[in-house]
Amino acid sequence: MKSPIYTVIVTTALLIVSTSFAQAQTPITLTGWSQDVIAEKTASSPAAGTTTSIFPVGDNRSWVFYEFGAPNSTQGLPTSRQFTSAANPAVTFQLQPYVGNNVVLDSGALTLTTPASYTSLAFLTSAQGATGQSFDATLGFSDGTTTLLTGSDPDWVTPPPSNTAIGDVGVIRPNNSWTGFYAGALDMFEHDYTLSASDQAKVLDSIGFSRTSGNHEMLFAVSGYSAVPEPSSMAMLVGMGITGACFLGRHRRR
Repeated sequence: MKSPIYTVIVTTALLIVSTSFAQAQTPITLTGWSQDVIAEKTASSPAAGTTTSIFPVGDNRSWVFYEFGAPNSTQGLPTSRQFTSAANPAVTFQLQPYVGNNVVLDSGALTLTTPASYTSLAFLTSAQGATGQSFDATLGFSDGTTTLLTGSDPDWVTPPPSNTAIGDVGVIRPNNSWTGFYAGALDMFEHDYTLSASDQAKVLDSIGFSRTSGNHEMLFAVSGYSAVPEPSSMAMLVGMGITGACFLGRHRRR
């Protein structure tokens, strides 16, 4: 029969490990980003730092995002490209490099650099269009099956909804030389999905994204939570178990 002391030690170890996995969603590395709509702050102009702009329907002005620290602005996306979501402190998003393609605009397919199983996913999106935008996201698994996720966003300048991940990010007209900023509030949004038990057991290897209504829908990043412990945490659990066993052995010899 196991000693109560042993039981307490092992239970504590398990609790510590499980707490360390408090559904923290971390960035997933993906390839397939198809457009560059974020200008780096060192570019000679917003147009020089991007390849594509977001063109509002019925508006003769196009817009691009930009990095914080750009000339003449106090807004912008973080230079580190990583931030904790304002909608959920357990979610960390990682934007793509500002030099190069950094978004899926309206439609595209992304591939996981390291396919893995996930319990939940979080998408970072933004949208332009007064009538409201919606999207489909198709999860592709290594066994050939797929699962459809859906979502919708208000216009990026709508008063921040509860799922605003980051606010006041700023946009600018690309053909100006760091002038003509949109100075009002402009947001990116978080969408959370818990996968079904059967999908959690599968290996995710791709994500297809497509706008289904509205003007423009953009996907900037994906984070996820995997229930499979990292090797370091497994080592901690084993180490604590060994320590507990040694303690129990010394306790019995007294």
